Amino acid sequence: MAKNYSTLLSEIQVGKRLLRNRIIKTAAGSRYWSQDGFVTDRVKALFDKISAGGAAMVVVDTLSFMPWDDVKFTMGGVWNDKFIDGLKELTDLVHSNGALVVGQLHHPGPSDVNNPVGPSELTEEEMPLNDPCPRALSIDEIENMKQHYFAAVERLVKAGFDGVEVHAAHGYFMASFLSRVWNKRVDEYGIGSFENRTRLPREIMQGVKEIAPKDFLMGVRFNGIEFGNERGMTIKESCEIAKIFESEGADYLSVTGEGYGKIESPMLYLPVDYFPYPEPDNFMKPYIKDFEYQGTLIPAAAAITRCVHVPVVCVGRLDENIAEDVLREGKADIAGFNRALWCDPDMPRKLLEGRPEDIRHCTRCGTCEGGGSISAMGPRVCRMNPALGRYDREIRPAEKKKKVMVIGGGPAGMEAAATAANCGHDVTLYEKESKLGGHLPLASMIKGTYLDNVETALQYLVRAVNTSAVKVRTGVSVDIDFIRNEMPDAVIVACGGKYEIEPISGESIFSHTNVNRLQAQAKLPLKLLGASFVDSVTKCFLPGIGKNVVVVGSGVAGVQGALWLKKRSRNVAIVSKDDRVADQVPPRYRNRLLPWFSKHSTTIYTGVENTQIENKKMIFEIEGKEQELDCDTAVTLPSMSSNLNLYEEICSEGIEAYVVGSAKGNGNEMIVDAIRDGREAGLLL
Repeated sequence: MAKNYSTLLSEIQVGKRLLRNRIIKTAAGSRYWSQDGFVTDRVKALFDKISAGGAAMVVVDTLSFMPWDDVKFTMGGVWNDKFIDGLKELTDLVHSNGALVVGQLHHPGPSDVNNPVGPSELTEEEMPLNDPCPRALSIDEIENMKQHYFAAVERLVKAGFDGVEVHAAHGYFMASFLSRVWNKRVDEYGIGSFENRTRLPREIMQGVKEIAPKDFLMGVRFNGIEFGNERGMTIKESCEIAKIFESEGADYLSVTGEGYGKIESPMLYLPVDYFPYPEPDNFMKPYIKDFEYQGTLIPAAAAITRCVHVPVVCVGRLDENIAEDVLREGKADIAGFNRALWCDPDMPRKLLEGRPEDIRHCTRCGTCEGGGSISAMGPRVCRMNPALGRYDREIRPAEKKKKVMVIGGGPAGMEAAATAANCGHDVTLYEKESKLGGHLPLASMIKGTYLDNVETALQYLVRAVNTSAVKVRTGVSVDIDFIRNEMPDAVIVACGGKYEIEPISGESIFSHTNVNRLQAQAKLPLKLLGASFVDSVTKCFLPGIGKNVVVVGSGVAGVQGALWLKKRSRNVAIVSKDDRVADQVPPRYRNRLLPWFSKHSTTIYTGVENTQIENKKMIFEIEGKEQELDCDTAVTLPSMSSNLNLYEEICSEGIEAYVVGSAKGNGNEMIVDAIRDGREAGLLL
């Protein structure tokens, strides 16, 4: 029976404004603003797309009310009148789509990596994170920041915003005054009483009410709970603070959370998704049941909902099904989505049209978090939605219909085929195996579905192909003669990269396997039983793999394989010629994985040379010094190299050709690379 989303899709009164449904886009830095803080076409396209997709309200991200000298990523500016015209263009777009638009005014406070400031000066020992220690703000500085804030609110009003969201969450400016983790003051802004610790946001709220029109919304986003620090906010405390915010005239309360941790346990502000990877820290283990049910932040939202009479927004790990249940059960009034709407901005419209099966779901891969480190904050990208921030890459009718062959049914090939067909081309997808998916079933088994849900990606891509006009031919191997006979106008080569397996001296008398053999062994079980079942079975039964395992390779495949084996009670070490370790793994995962390896005696050896096997020992050299490891089984899990032979043959025939995904080599082995390349090729035809 199809799920009913009647609660999620129902109207709700917020202040003096009516929301058309209970789905809102919460604020999160898109990093699409110009370096000097102006609205860009990418910013306008983002919020235009999300509001047109049916969200009732969008909260515009990282609007700075204070000027800056140097920032690591781009934020929107609202500290000067020069920004008003661009912001007005943005609000006009959102309003034209029938949605409300609220501005969230932002200052990083003690979380600023360049000039951290907060209520108190903290020592390195007192710091909850590995950020620089903040400087304590004086009373005069606090007053100055308040005046900047009020001036920014006036600009929001002039720019056509429907409201402001007072940002008192995470590790930022106003949140630090509320939190005993950051605040040690003993004056009127100190932590001694709820009156004092809420004084700054209350003064802000009082000022907003004096400045803004009567129908101008005022929401507050704050932490309902803080994890990982004994001085963190409790749900009981957040309920008292919520009542105070309501009494000051808040029209809605958006309840989020905060996580703290040093490098050996980096929570990195988001306890919502990533804390169970590779396993939860002891202090987070009590919250696993919440995580698995509706999310770690829902209990706080539910408690606050019972305490106040204004609408409460819940966030964190939501999809349409969880959100409907939470709202129907009275645990919140409005569902706040961020990544889900980056991934599929049309999600509300698809629900309204009765097409939930067509929703492109966030897989919680962490790709949107940035580059090689959390500080390398480039513009947001999405594994599943390569058009995020690139709405010049929307599907459009082709100028000339072409006969297109797509070779390979992995993620790159499926995305390319569906995109090309939706542009109007005559597309046939050829896959040598009996089912579509490429490496995705194996990846789904290795990763599981608990966090990074690759199985969701596979299901969506297969459906996208099957609901398009793509003709699918499985069990077909394609060579250049086959292509000549088909006489295509264009060919997209998505046949996947190659795993170059270097021999290890002595391996003939040794237990040695590699990614190619593992894929062959797993093919039939995955086909018959599915990734989730095989993943579960291998925790109890894993034939052919000894107790002491050495994984050869420190790239994505190597570290993920090592983790998988470690979770199956193997003693694991990693050796690699390369000095790079997990460099393509999204930082939210890598920053927890590497300390976990260290804690659980999984040593990583890089710069390894002259590897050989002898008497159940792996012997190798690092900088000329010989070392050895106990080793019952060696597992070679290298990064992919290019696979361009067929592509080059096609080009030599003068046929229009494109190569996509891991077949390109050069670090293009991630799912995000495959889907991005597939879409680009489909649009270029």
